[in-house]
Amino acid sequence: MVGFRTALSWMTIIPVKAPDEVDRALGVRTVRAIPLVGVVLGLFCGLVSWGFASIAIPWPITGIVITTLLAVLTRGMHVDGLADTIDGLGSYQEPDEAREIMRDGRVGPLGLTAVVLALIAEALAFGLLSTHNGHIMTGTVVAVARWATPLMCAAGASQVPRRGFGYLMIGTQRPAFAWVVAGIGALLFTCAAAITSALCGRIPDVSVVVALLYSAAAVVGTVLYRQHCVRRLGYLTGDVLGANVELLQACGAVAAVCAVTALL
Repeated sequence: MVGFRTALSWMTIIPVKAPDEVDRALGVRTVRAIPLVGVVLGLFCGLVSWGFASIAIPWPITGIVITTLLAVLTRGMHVDGLADTIDGLGSYQEPDEAREIMRDGRVGPLGLTAVVLALIAEALAFGLLSTHNGHIMTGTVVAVARWATPLMCAAGASQVPRRGFGYLMIGTQRPAFAWVVAGIGALLFTCAAAITSALCGRIPDVSVVVALLYSAAAVVGTVLYRQHCVRRLGYLTGDVLGANVELLQACGAVAAVCAVTALL
């Protein structure tokens, strides 16, 4: 349970006390528990979506509230990671200089644009899902966006950072475990699409195909993104991990809407 408590403490504002001494050994257990943190956040967002739909809250407000709550619950760390990573990658500087840009507290135009687009996509998609009995889908999108984190932290995929938050997480996971977790996340996304279709009274054929295609693209995209960041930045950092979560969350929300509305 110490890994789960630490993951909650690191990844959310939930008032859970983390151990006083933190090392890479604890980082191994913490990264393994991050998918469970995704489940907690996903359950909460799914309940919010269902509750707002039950009292006929307009769907744009539902989407904005869920997106805002996610940013607040996670201290905005994934949003911040997306902005920093895009600024660093978009600078086309040498790895040392690119990482220095990422550590700079200022947000550049590329990072700001990426954050705005991601948040708009999430707000619109979560809102639209609430109008199609997509509450389970909303929760699943939020959850599985974090299930690729062990794959990002697989041993041998990147050099280990010499300092910072990334040092505690990067390279700590066995590749076999990371691939299994990513596969389970893809399966959960596909099952959620099928369930949502059934709740809408439709045969879940097209939705399952769309969900499978997205799931495969998400896993492959995560690996390519990881390799690109290693090539451009020298090694992965905590910002890169957070950016991956935010990207998967935004893209997953849009894919979920496509899966559901493809049947209409």
